[in-house]
Amino acid sequence: MSRKQPTRKPSEALLRRIAHTGQRTERRRGVELARMRLELAQTIHDLREQAGMTQTDLAERVGTRQPNISRLERGEARELPSLDLLDRVASALGGKLNVRILPATEGPRKAARAK
Repeated sequence: MSRKQPTRKPSEALLRRIAHTGQRTERRRGVELARMRLELAQTIHDLREQAGMTQTDLAERVGTRQPNISRLERGEARELPSLDLLDRVASALGGKLNVRILPATEGPRKAARAK
C-alpha cells in the first residue's frame, strides 16, 4: 500500500511577496488575505482527511453542501468564510475555532516617522 504524498501547501512565492516591504499597503493586504485563505483551506483539508471524512460527510455535519466544502478547501471563496461557518466546520471536525488579533509589526516607514 503506497503512502499518500503530502497535500498542497501555501505557495512559497506568495509568502515571499508578503515579506517584500516595498509593496503598496493594498496589495500587501490582498496577498495576506490570499495567504490566509490558502492556510485555512489546507488546515480544513488536512483535518478532514485525518478524521477519515469525505467532503460530503463534512458538509452534512456542517449543514451545507459538498461543493461549498470543496471551494473552502481550495481557498476559492470570494471572501473569507464567516466565523459562524468556521465554528461549525471546527466542531464537525472535533476541534474548536480560535481567532486572534495580533498587533501589526512596524514597517520601515512607520519606524522612520517615529524618529
